[in-house]
Amino acid sequence: MINVSRIDIYNYVKSVLTKGGIKNIYLMNMPKKIPQAVEEAGFSVITLGQIRDRSQFTLKGYAECFAYIDIYIKSLTNTTLNQSKYKELDELIRKLVIDEADNKLSAFKMDSDVMISDDSTDEQRGYHILHVEVKITTN
Repeated sequence: MINVSRIDIYNYVKSVLTKGGIKNIYLMNMPKKIPQAVEEAGFSVITLGQIRDRSQFTLKGYAECFAYIDIYIKSLTNTTLNQSKYKELDELIRKLVIDEADNKLSAFKMDSDVMISDDSTDEQRGYHILHVEVKITTN
């Protein structure tokens, strides 16, 4: 059985995003009050799915879970997508995950083969949201 700390995985995902220049990252949920400057700049929220222990099925023990990264991009108007910012962040996330998939030195690994993205709009608050799911495994 493998023993993995959720906070270690949160910090790992946050460090990968921070390394790529992404700022204003919140863990687990969006705070009720967000400073105006952060709202304008955009922010991210990371949540984790269930950690699954895969050690019982193989000789080499490991755990896996999905990290859900929601990137809030301030709309140009309540419904107009900031296409350049959206494209920039979409490409950056993909690059960070692909680069991190090759990192053998970390305790965790992002699986670039299991990366799913989606999007939505929060018209009330004026955001377009890029949702990214990435599989994380222990190295």
